Amino acid sequence: MIKFTLTFVLALLLAASSIADSFVGVQDPDYGTDVFIGVPYASRPIRLHAPMPLSGDQGVVMANKPTSNRCFELGPGASSSIPGSEDCLTLDLIRPSSGPGGKGNPVVVLANPMSPPPKKLLPVYVFFHGGDFNSGDKSEYDGRNLVKTSIALGNPIIYVAVNYRLGFLGFPSGRDAESRTAMNLELHLLMCQLMQVIIGGQGSGADMVAYHLLGYGAKTDGLFRGAILHSGSATDRSPIPHPNHTEWQSHYDAIVSATGCNNSPDTWSCLQNTPIDPLVKASSKVFADTKLANPASVFSPVVDGTFLTDFPSTLMEQGKFAQVPILIGTTTTELVNSVPIYDGFGTDESSIAYLKTLFPYASDATLQTLLSYYPVSRFRNIGAPLSGAQWSRVVAILNDLQMFCPANSMALQVSNVDNVFKYRFNAVLQSAPVKSWEGVPQGSDLKYLFPIGGVDMSKQSPADLTLMAKFQRSIISFINKLDPNGIPASDTWETFDSFTQCNLVFQRGSAPAAIERFAVDQSVCAFINSKNLEFLR
Repeated sequence: MIKFTLTFVLALLLAASSIADSFVGVQDPDYGTDVFIGVPYASRPIRLHAPMPLSGDQGVVMANKPTSNRCFELGPGASSSIPGSEDCLTLDLIRPSSGPGGKGNPVVVLANPMSPPPKKLLPVYVFFHGGDFNSGDKSEYDGRNLVKTSIALGNPIIYVAVNYRLGFLGFPSGRDAESRTAMNLELHLLMCQLMQVIIGGQGSGADMVAYHLLGYGAKTDGLFRGAILHSGSATDRSPIPHPNHTEWQSHYDAIVSATGCNNSPDTWSCLQNTPIDPLVKASSKVFADTKLANPASVFSPVVDGTFLTDFPSTLMEQGKFAQVPILIGTTTTELVNSVPIYDGFGTDESSIAYLKTLFPYASDATLQTLLSYYPVSRFRNIGAPLSGAQWSRVVAILNDLQMFCPANSMALQVSNVDNVFKYRFNAVLQSAPVKSWEGVPQGSDLKYLFPIGGVDMSKQSPADLTLMAKFQRSIISFINKLDPNGIPASDTWETFDSFTQCNLVFQRGSAPAAIERFAVDQSVCAFINSKNLEFLR
């Protein structure tokens, strides 16, 4: 449920009113940074309860270990024996170094690691990882290289990556969850304590960025200076079930039954106190057994009437979002890896059957009309063996439905009130190649910002290093100046609006990046937008 997890701005409570004597991190002179890992931003969580602010004297906070607790993640066979913890509400913070020192030397900050060594405030970039609300961890997006680049460009930043509870523990389902409105930690209570930040994320993390902009009917306006959304938007891949949808309640009922809480007069209290292992196993079994094809359909944010007062599409149409500049982008083939490949996926009927597992509340007539925009004769078997033209067709449908049209629509809506910069990323890191038919799948752009999978970002091909420098420069410039053109470069971004609808295309090559206009099919997007509520967003 959204109110459990989308009060992530608690992560910045530390920035304004520290209650620790000091924070101990480490220096990393290879990157010119001070690194703080696993800084708590909330009290030790109470299961199925909203995060609570830190209270009491925290003493000396040791944030000098290589890693910190991961939150429990979902997947087939998951249990408490898999690395994970309920005590996982922490952040990693990377800032320009406070001075010379050796690698791993301790660095002690009195009261607040957000306070930079210089006597001026630095822009703060808060990043939310993806994972369909059910997996992922902040450690997968190490920001040291990004901060190092920002220092070299003379526009230093502070980078913060946030962990949040996942799956049922972070987004519990069922009417019992909905009825506990007292669990909501009112965001406005923190507003006076928080500094303005840039928020960003990838995939479902980018969707959560959009939900922050919509939070409390846009009463979060003023908390954020701007937003960066990689492969995500307000009406993206993440479905937003209504509390009375049957699947939502059935997931809760199944967990209650599997943990033996069905005989309790208060099932919620029972789940709060049951041993963690059976709870993780039960929620993972629900996750594995669901007939819904999108993992985010199982445990994900919902319209709770408090944080999300209505469906995101409705709120965006009404202009109820924080009016700040955004930088938003997608990759060329985004969801190519999300469509299963199997023999027999070759008729209109099988295509509609698969779409039904993603959009259970879309009518047959809506799905039939959607297919009519994509004549199968237009598509070839360009995918893996056994995929076929119908597979290529479904990939195109999902990319428009869940990525390209939503990103374009959000860009159009925000451009009515503030600056929007939009991109398409059209390159794959040469040291981490993909199959030829995959093209440029989701996440390809992030590999030019973060050392995902332990890749050494300094040991890439000259062409990739050039593209890496261009992309990082744009991101760092936006974080500093709310404009990717703020730090002079060979590439010039045009602002996105209804007249130009322009993307800056990032790809290898020394020439300035290309500009493409009206990259989506306007008629397809208009139809999709007219059916947003059927698609649960």
